[in-house]
Parts: sequence; C-alpha cells; structure tokens
Amino acid sequence: MRIQIKKFIVLILKFSARVLASCIRRWRWVDVEPFYEIFKKYDFYFLPKHYFLPIPDDDDMKFACESELVGINMRDDFQMEFTHAVVLKYKSEFDTFPEYESNNNRLQYFMINGTFMTGDGHAYYSLIRDIKPATIIEIGSGQSTLLANHAIDKNFEECTKDTCQLKVIDPYCAYKLEKLKRLTELKNCKLQEVGLNYFHQLKSGDI
Repeated sequence: MRIQIKKFIVLILKFSARVLASCIRRWRWVDVEPFYEIFKKYDFYFLPKHYFLPIPDDDDMKFACESELVGINMRDDFQMEFTHAVVLKYKSEFDTFPEYESNNNRLQYFMINGTFMTGDGHAYYSLIRDIKPATIIEIGSGQSTLLANHAIDKNFEECTKDTCQLKVIDPYCAYKLEKLKRLTELKNCKLQEVGLNYFHQLKSGDI
C-alpha cells in the first residue's frame, strides 16, 4: 500500500513539474519568484535551465571525460617568476582602466564588472602585452574579450608589424563583439561543436 501511495505522489509531482515548466516556457510573464521561495523553504533551489548555470547540462555531460593533463607541465616556479617580472611590469598601464562601466563606450573594459575583474584581468592583459601572441582563441566571451582587444591595440601602436588574430567561441555573446576592431573570427556555437582540429592552429606563444 505504501509503495502505491509513493508512486502516486511521484506521479502527481512529475505532472505538476511538467505543467509548471510548460507554463513558464510558454508564458514569459509568469512570475517565478514565489517558486524560488517555496523551494528554498524546504532546502531546494528552483533553477531554470540556462547556458550560464554552473550546474552542468545533462546534454553536455556526454562529452565529459577525465584528463591526466598529458604533456602539460604547470611550471609553478616559472609562473611565480612571470608574475613578478611581467604582471607587475604592466600594473601602471592596467590601472588606467576605469573602475566602472562607461555609458559613452560599452565596449570599454572596466574593472568592477563582476565577471573578469582586476586579478584575472591584470594577468591576462600583461600576458598579451608581453608575449604578443599571433593568435588568441577565447572560449567564452565578455570583459576578457574587450580587454584582449585593447591589449592588441596597444601592441600594434608600439609596432605596426605586430598583428594578432583574436578569435572567440561563444554561443551566447553578451556584447556586440563584431564591433571590436581586433576581432577576426566569432563562432556562435558550443565548444564541443568546434572539434580539436580547430586548435591545431595555435603555435608556441599563442593563447
């Protein structure tokens, strides 16, 4: 009897979840806030499926595999040396970026952006400025792309022979990247749809 009751309850929950999801998807005006509160009250989270959700999508997990980092040497000592010799070298230059977003230029990198801020941004900018890569492939886009565009511009100002191809793989771009002067290619697709052969173009010193 108990097993039948459990099955009946599960059946009701499945039907309710299906109806709820269908209504939210069909009628965007449905307010999901009350559902957040109800679920949270019982130690659950009501999270609509989204590309940027940190919880992996089941459809993407079929590509998951463990890596032993074969052929990759993390070179911890070198990384520390690089931080002192290169990253600090461009600190004053990096500090000229505005802290907050400018209404006059939406394609300008700014530090307090909530996604790619001063620590990561400073290291990335210094890396591009110092090694002057011939090719950069970004997986995902946003503030890092705006920053890379500026760093490539600075390299070009110092030496017009320095050219760099900035390429981006991102199915959902948050910015109008096609307006960036240094962007050479934008792939609006997921990483697993690109294939490993695409990365064979990277040479020593590329990012």
